[in-house]
Amino acid sequence: MVTGVAPVPPVDPSAAPTRPPLRGKLRAPTPAAGAKLCPVCGERFPLDYRVCPRDVVTLEHLAEADADPLIGALLADVYRVTRLIGQGGMGRVYEARHARLAQRRFAIKVMHDELARKPELVTRFRREAETACVAAHPNVVQVFDVHETELGTPYIVAELLEGEDLGQRLDRVGRLDVATTIPIVRQLCAALSSAHGQGVVHRDLKPDNVFLLGGEAPTVKLLDFGIARVDDTGAGNRTRTGVIMGTPAYMAPEQARGARVDARADIYSVGAILYRCLTGHQPFEAEDPAATLTMVLTREPARPRTLAPALPESIELVIERAMARKVEERYQSLAELDAALAALQEVTGVVAAPALPSSSAHAIAEVHHESTRAVARARPLLVLLTVVAALVVVGSLSVAAARVLVAARGEPLAGSEGMLLVLATAGVLATPVGLWVRWLRRGVWGNSMRAIAVARRLGAALAAATIAYAAIASLVASVDLLFSEAPTASLGASAALAGLVAALVAAVVVDRASARATPREA
Repeated sequence: MVTGVAPVPPVDPSAAPTRPPLRGKLRAPTPAAGAKLCPVCGERFPLDYRVCPRDVVTLEHLAEADADPLIGALLADVYRVTRLIGQGGMGRVYEARHARLAQRRFAIKVMHDELARKPELVTRFRREAETACVAAHPNVVQVFDVHETELGTPYIVAELLEGEDLGQRLDRVGRLDVATTIPIVRQLCAALSSAHGQGVVHRDLKPDNVFLLGGEAPTVKLLDFGIARVDDTGAGNRTRTGVIMGTPAYMAPEQARGARVDARADIYSVGAILYRCLTGHQPFEAEDPAATLTMVLTREPARPRTLAPALPESIELVIERAMARKVEERYQSLAELDAALAALQEVTGVVAAPALPSSSAHAIAEVHHESTRAVARARPLLVLLTVVAALVVVGSLSVAAARVLVAARGEPLAGSEGMLLVLATAGVLATPVGLWVRWLRRGVWGNSMRAIAVARRLGAALAAATIAYAAIASLVASVDLLFSEAPTASLGASAALAGLVAALVAAVVVDRASARATPREA
């Protein structure tokens, strides 16, 4: 990131220097007991100095925690480093003032010395600044310069932001309400849409990289393009397939596999941020990153409404579609996701939204209510359809088997034989039905979007199979009656078998057609 991690106090204009500062060199680390600091200009001096020669004020001893060789240094003859704000994996972030325009303040991210000796990391560090400039947008942090210290350590100069990142706020408050979350995520969508329009895929979206300016209605600034990918033909912009980079808990499954990703990986991560904001939990939580990656690759996150029961079903569907494991089932652009969030604003009235024509508002409300009804019906319908399908299959196979036996023996079955045949058929089908129920419980039940899709497919397949069975069985029976001089038990057997085959074919065809249509409809 290229900004601070804590609120920055306002500048005291009376403390601003009135003359050009002395030009300080970047020196080797000085022991805490052997340096002093001017409280006005921030310049460092040896221990034997008592007064700042420029500001004529008493110097202060540096505390051990402030014994940083960069504090007080002048970088590129422009940026006077005043204090350390925080640090991350790639470097430290400092506050700095312009040497000639003291009212202008900046955030300077200086790469860690041990990392600056690795050329590939230096390249990535510099690319962070270049990519942020490519993705320029009001909701993307501004980068002004990239340079090196006199010791050759790279640094980035960016705007100084006052506030906290989304991760800090969530750690502090637990979770956010819908009224606060939707505007934040919509601003994030706007920033990413601009980046995607320039061919930039962020690839490391997480709450820590979403900075909030302000309180109740914060302005969003997107940070840290360190591992972003730019679609370019240049070799320097190519990412090796198989290299996993990013934060596991917010990473799309295809990114966790090390595959080459596109903008839809960022859409998944936005959905994961939405999940974290509204439920108070990460989509996947494990003790170490490797276990989290395994969960991303093999599991579905817990259903949002099980963690936050008051969450509207329509919002749950938006989260689940954004986080769909299959890329083609997600929103295909951030514009689609933003439109869905805008519709939620209009329907729920959680925040002020631009007025829409009455016809559009009515249509959006209908979609919202239909989504709510679909979620409420999906799971009970799955149970009902599973029971009905099992009964229909057991009955159809039992009838077909009985017809075949009657045709072979030339005499009807006894009552006990018919009962045994039904029980035997049910026993044979017990294992497939058990596997089906297990799959529903593990892969479908916890995901409302998938439950709706499977219920639609199962209902359509069952209806098609029933119609096909009845139609073909009736057709075969009619043909036998018309052209057979002495209809026997073989008539019923052939009709039953033909009906079963037709039902199976119809169910498979309709199920495949429904599966292809589901991503566009969900």
